[in-house]
Amino acid sequence: KVFDFVSEHSMVVLFDEFDAIGKERSDSGEHGELRRVVNAVLQMMDAYQGKSLILAATNHEHILDSAIWRRFDEKIDFPLPDELQIQQILSLKLRGVRRQFELDDKSILGIFSTKSGADIERIVRRAVKRMILRSQEFLTVKDLKQAASRES
Repeated sequence: KVFDFVSEHSMVVLFDEFDAIGKERSDSGEHGELRRVVNAVLQMMDAYQGKSLILAATNHEHILDSAIWRRFDEKIDFPLPDELQIQQILSLKLRGVRRQFELDDKSILGIFSTKSGADIERIVRRAVKRMILRSQEFLTVKDLKQAASRES
């Protein structure tokens, strides 16, 4: 029904978390239902004749079915933030939060070196929440490390 609706209108359509419906069909851990969903999505994309722009987003490109990739004309990668970008995100998200560390501290940057911007935001939010619930006056490196460890 989504593709039927999109075919009747000109719009930009974004499928976020596309890996939920575009996962690799040959994954031995998957059941037949997911294979049927992916096959149906592929068939709908092949049959689509509308004028809408179809976009898909995922944080798990490595699990997408190879046939899915062929249905899109372009691929845009958003790399992980570098040290300067991490500092900028932290500066924005920790504005007004009293802390016991500097944002350019290498141990702080190391916590976030393999994280996306969304991951950093979630970790900071979790750490600040912990600080508040524990009635701490300052956010600590330990708070950030513990919040980050929950991401793994």
